[in-house]
Amino acid sequence: MQKVDSSLRALPIVETQPPPRLPFTYYDGLLVLMAIIWGTNFVVLKAATEQIPGAVFNFIRFAVGTTGVGVILYISQRSSGAGLATLRLPRQEWYSIGKLAFITGILYQSLFIHGLQFTTAANSSLIITAAPVMLVLLNAARGKDRIGRGGIIGSLLAFLGVALVIFFTHANDIALGGTTLQGDALIFLAAFVWVWSVLATKDPLARMPVLLFSFWHSAVMTVMQGVSIIPELAVFDWHRLTLPVILMILYSGVGPFCIAGLIWNRGIQTTGATRIAIYNNLQPIIAAITSTIFLGEPFTVIIFVGAVLVLVGVVLVKRG
Repeated sequence: MQKVDSSLRALPIVETQPPPRLPFTYYDGLLVLMAIIWGTNFVVLKAATEQIPGAVFNFIRFAVGTTGVGVILYISQRSSGAGLATLRLPRQEWYSIGKLAFITGILYQSLFIHGLQFTTAANSSLIITAAPVMLVLLNAARGKDRIGRGGIIGSLLAFLGVALVIFFTHANDIALGGTTLQGDALIFLAAFVWVWSVLATKDPLARMPVLLFSFWHSAVMTVMQGVSIIPELAVFDWHRLTLPVILMILYSGVGPFCIAGLIWNRGIQTTGATRIAIYNNLQPIIAAITSTIFLGEPFTVIIFVGAVLVLVGVVLVKRG
């Protein structure tokens, strides 16, 4: 019988591990649902703002969404046996919540709305789409939410997919520079403020439960929104709130603001902003598909190619 060298017996046995499989959890499904809810909301917003002013619609849907989050929070606390005192916002958190509400509810909205007045819808969509890529690259540079080369490539692919759809769908409306320069600059600032708001959300969510944070952030933001449009609310004809408009407000408040908002905040808390922000790039694709179904707009090969690029990008970021 052949003897085995003692030096070989001392070597550790190394088992070759198979390459890691792409984990797709139920929460990834919720993030896709979030993108679908936000994507379909474009059609609702377009129809609703033809009936009532956008600022008024926004304020009412914020109020509806905040009420929805409040009801969920109350039921959750009661079912767990916690007292109503746990619904209060800790005193030390008022500053962070107020700052974040101002960034998202006033600063971002003002820059975006004023920017739209001086540029085209296609330009604004194209620039805003770059925000998730900005977030990925910024976090990679800062060493936060570390992401590999595949994640960065995936972010760029997702941006390319959306840009392709916007460019070929609204080619005649894209006019960077010249008369749209002021509006483009404001929209770019709005995209930067969105990135800022996402980064500013992380710390409060590390200290508070998602439901508590979401309720108070929504409540303070709604109050700020209401105060900022008091003149418009004072002259608004409330008889314009017909049944179709009310249904659109309920959908936009409960779906995108309440349910999708909770999924988003939970994702930032548990997964990290980088890997969930890329799901935002699904929204324009979903909006294009929804517009085809409900508004009769054409579904082209470009939309299909763009959708494939976005999906590949999402998978790469997920793996990255």
